[in-house]
Amino acid sequence: MVLETRKYFFYILAAALLFLSYMIVKDFIISVLNAVVIVVVFYPLYKFIEKKIKSKSIASAIITILIIILIIVPLTFLINGLVKESGEAYSYIKLSVDKEDFFYEGCSNYFCELNKKINGFIDEYNLKSSIIETLGDIGKKLYSMSFVFLMSLPSKILNFIIMICMVFFLFIEGEKVIWYIKKNFPLNEFQHKKLITQIKDTTNAIVYGQIIVSMLVGIVGGIGLYLVGIPNPIILGIIMAILSLLPVVGSSLIWIPASLYLIINGIMASENIMIIKGISLLVGCMILVSLMELVLKPKIIGERASVHPMIILIGILGGITYFGIGGFILGPIILSVLAKLVSFYETKNKKIKRENNRGEI
Repeated sequence: MVLETRKYFFYILAAALLFLSYMIVKDFIISVLNAVVIVVVFYPLYKFIEKKIKSKSIASAIITILIIILIIVPLTFLINGLVKESGEAYSYIKLSVDKEDFFYEGCSNYFCELNKKINGFIDEYNLKSSIIETLGDIGKKLYSMSFVFLMSLPSKILNFIIMICMVFFLFIEGEKVIWYIKKNFPLNEFQHKKLITQIKDTTNAIVYGQIIVSMLVGIVGGIGLYLVGIPNPIILGIIMAILSLLPVVGSSLIWIPASLYLIINGIMASENIMIIKGISLLVGCMILVSLMELVLKPKIIGERASVHPMIILIGILGGITYFGIGGFILGPIILSVLAKLVSFYETKNKKIKRENNRGEI
């Protein structure tokens, strides 16, 4: 009786401790998972440095500092650019609406007539006040989002610090962690290797095939937009990078309208330079950006991960929705690991069926 009581007490205590432990770490789970992904990506570089200097702690410190720089420097630049260009874009649109600057005076071609009809439609139905009111609401929304972001900044900084600390220690203790998982996870040696390979390949495919290619698309597109004089190239470049994740259409949702904007405005204003800029942007993006999106990205992903592109796309979108920006990589990894575990299960079932069939014979 005493033994039974002790056993139940142990189970209750263990359950209570597990629950309390979860409550303590639940807000930092995403930071830990992000740290794991970062370590997977940078582990080959860490091993290279560790072999050269013969010290795990120093090698881990060097890579961790490098990761901090790679995260903070571009993020600071992007936030400053976004804040500046968002304000400029809002002011520009509102000023254009206030001045009714929708078409060029004195022009008489098809595009001018179309713009005049649009302007007349706005005046006839008194849409100007509605547009200004909508812009005001957008401005208030942006202010509200900025305030919420500033209020959440301390928790974001704390999560970042925890993630960086986890990165540092995972580089040092990574092999022990993998050994512990292998020891306690119910898979054979071959399956362990396949699963770890799947995680590495999927991570590399997302990092190199999605993130880096998308960043290149955003940088090349942003530079192209800047050179031809399109307003707010940083914002549009970031949007192009995000849209490049979408199959088929990708960033063309930005550079095609931007090119047509220049061509049409050049025709309306009888400015050949603007028309040339529009055609140059269109042709340049068709060659460079489309090459990266339609050729380079599928080649990298196809070579590095045996995962269907739709799984990667759904993983990215669903991961970002649930995990935040870290879900960009976590989502596809989770789905690809699940797919691999399902394949292990199917293989095991087929093996059992074959053995049963032999027994019946």
